[in-house]
Amino acid sequence: MKITFKTVPIDELFNKADGDIEETIEEFGLDETSNPLLLEIFKEMASAINKQFDGIEVAPFENEFLAAARRVDYPFSPDKEVEVQIVLYSNAEVASFFGNWGSQNKPLGFHASSSGWELLRGDEVHDNSAHQVFICTDDAPLHQAIEEMIETRKGNYDRSIIRRDCTNFLITLTHEVCHAIEFIEHGAGLTPQECREVADDAEIPYVSVYHGAREDGTGREGSIPLSDLDNSDEEEWEDLNTEILEDRIEEKGVMMFCDLVDANPRLKALIEQLTDEKALKFMPPVGSGRKPSSMSL
Repeated sequence: MKITFKTVPIDELFNKADGDIEETIEEFGLDETSNPLLLEIFKEMASAINKQFDGIEVAPFENEFLAAARRVDYPFSPDKEVEVQIVLYSNAEVASFFGNWGSQNKPLGFHASSSGWELLRGDEVHDNSAHQVFICTDDAPLHQAIEEMIETRKGNYDRSIIRRDCTNFLITLTHEVCHAIEFIEHGAGLTPQECREVADDAEIPYVSVYHGAREDGTGREGSIPLSDLDNSDEEEWEDLNTEILEDRIEEKGVMMFCDLVDANPRLKALIEQLTDEKALKFMPPVGSGRKPSSMSL
């Protein structure tokens, strides 16, 4: 399968979902950002992904989900071209359209398995008919991460530590893109909506498409096959596999981010500019005699 990437403005998606959403766009500030520099960096990263990884070839991964799709004769093509849409948004509340995050902080980004837009019309959430990655361009979560670091390190930090926090924040984009790529591998290019149909027809857990286990117990390192459900409940099985999945995706996301930065001097310069901006905000002037503190913003 060939994977292509496309950056899509969020207001364009809203317009496709509902023709009269100007008030919604204004309410959520979807066409604004609290930090133009951060938005520019994410746009540069998305553009670099389009250039460096567009057209990459992946093979359907022979896991339990794919075996189930064959059992129910679900049509899929290993030679299809699959598009991944990268969507940037500025208001963290947008994530509420796509999942129930409960009391947790809204995510910095996510691979959207649901379509989300139905919630705007008071409808139920439906599985996504497209492959989409959403990234929040608001730097409030970044500020929170730096403030927590300041608290934890009790003032013992420098510019390099702030740069690390900025980098970890930006890696969210490549992390979620890697989620989408692996979902496409595991689901033979099928959309979340189509994967739900397979799961229902084959009577297997939908989340099996996320995990890399084969029916014989082999597959992605550490993945636990569905057959092990005989000795554990489905929720425990899902939790264990999700932890394994996230560790695997985190490593892939870091590698992709490093590849982007190494090949893109402008991106590297923008990240240094962001680091300088946050160091200026969170670190006291040299010679001030004060320890860095979030209370001195």
